[in-house]
Amino acid sequence: MGVFEDVVVKAKAVAEVAGKKTGEFVELSKLKVNAAEVSKDISQRLEALGKIAYDAAKTENNADELIRESIPEIDALYAKLADITDRIAALRNVVRCPKCKSVNAVDAIFCNKCGAKMAGDEGGCSSFDYMDASEDEPDSHEEEETCTCGEEEKEEPKKDEAEE
Repeated sequence: MGVFEDVVVKAKAVAEVAGKKTGEFVELSKLKVNAAEVSKDISQRLEALGKIAYDAAKTENNADELIRESIPEIDALYAKLADITDRIAALRNVVRCPKCKSVNAVDAIFCNKCGAKMAGDEGGCSSFDYMDASEDEPDSHEEEETCTCGEEEKEEPKKDEAEE
């Protein structure tokens, strides 16, 4: 009877995981639909803004007031789309680079596309100066990486010294 109970416990655990994944999938699908709707709304407003500018230029009227009124509305839609995109990224277990906005793994230290330091990473050395070694040594033409984070590298004891 112990084997049967183990099977039941494992089946419940699998069912919980499957339910959680299904919930995440449904949430992700809803967010994607919402993002598509907001993108469509942005496109429609930009199209209307272009029509306003075209009509104003064609009739030689000033449409600056109408254009200025449209900008905050469109900016708000872009902010809403960015929020939805961030929530989608969180569900997918990825983050966006703060500099170039490309998708990276949650545990990435640097962006895979532009190399910028990812936000939220607090550990380790992240800044290197690439200085031309020829400034110090006229005969050398190689570049050297030097850490500028203020942390000094700790040397591990050599194998022979550790055994003594």
